[in-house]
Amino acid sequence: MAGYIDRIQEKAVETWSKYIRLDGITQRLTPKEFYAEMQLERNWVLEIIKSGIISNFTTADSLEGGLKNYFIINDLGEGVVCEKCRSTGAVILLMDENYLDNLGNKVFRPSLETYYLKRIQPESDEFVRMFPVPVNAESDYWYCPRCNQLHRFGYTENKKVIYEQKVIPVNINVKEYQERKEKEMKALLKDPFEAWLKNL
Repeated sequence: MAGYIDRIQEKAVETWSKYIRLDGITQRLTPKEFYAEMQLERNWVLEIIKSGIISNFTTADSLEGGLKNYFIINDLGEGVVCEKCRSTGAVILLMDENYLDNLGNKVFRPSLETYYLKRIQPESDEFVRMFPVPVNAESDYWYCPRCNQLHRFGYTENKKVIYEQKVIPVNINVKEYQERKEKEMKALLKDPFEAWLKNL
């Protein structure tokens, strides 16, 4: 297994770097915006996790392409992610904007053991579609869609990155957020050609 983990770690870094260099993360949500979005997308997230997909990226809501800064995962190799509901599913919110820096000190989630359990080879197309994402425990968040709660990452005494169980309270008006997003989308779609001309 050690040889497999080394190979998959190397491939994880390579795959992540390619995605970031291609279009990258073009839409960044704050923890409050992310939590509000999860109120609207929660059932979809639960369906993704239930489907057996172990990692799923989310495309940005813009014409420029790219990804949002959150990723749906099913961390089977970790065992239990949320101790309250015993789920292995979570959504990771990346707040560290240095997406390609210090990858050796970040921890990929879902854990690399998850790919081993699912018998996914690092060189496979399946791995490229369901790649793990690097977590910075100092700045990133995770969300349990079953409990509808936001959390931080933490460390054990021997510096292993863990899913911290303490809940982060979030105060945001979801209706206002949704109305603002709808206005932004309408403005974006109103005249994309005019917007394109302005950018020339």
